[in-house]
Amino acid sequence: MAREVMSIGSPGLTSRAIALTLINHIGYDMPLEQAVDAPRFQGSINGRAMSIEGRITDEVRRQMTDSFGVTVKITTPYNWHYGSIHAVAKQPDGTWLGVADPRRGGHAAGY
Repeated sequence: MAREVMSIGSPGLTSRAIALTLINHIGYDMPLEQAVDAPRFQGSINGRAMSIEGRITDEVRRQMTDSFGVTVKITTPYNWHYGSIHAVAKQPDGTWLGVADPRRGGHAAGY
């Protein structure tokens, strides 16, 4: 029997934002709020720069260039083009936690 544990979504073509949020939350055990807030990126095509949010540190940007030859283009600290996640997850105590992405106006509410 299926159990409801989480509902997550984002408007537009943002499967990468949803995947990154799930990887951070489930794979790296980040609290849902941090997983939604974590810096994001958009991939690159050969010869084009990878766009990343400005909150990614200079050190990480240097490593991307030095280790992998990636050209990096910095965007705003919170870029709504990289997805605007809203999620609701059941907590271990049975309560529900709602999280709204700071990249776009919105809020979590329940009844």
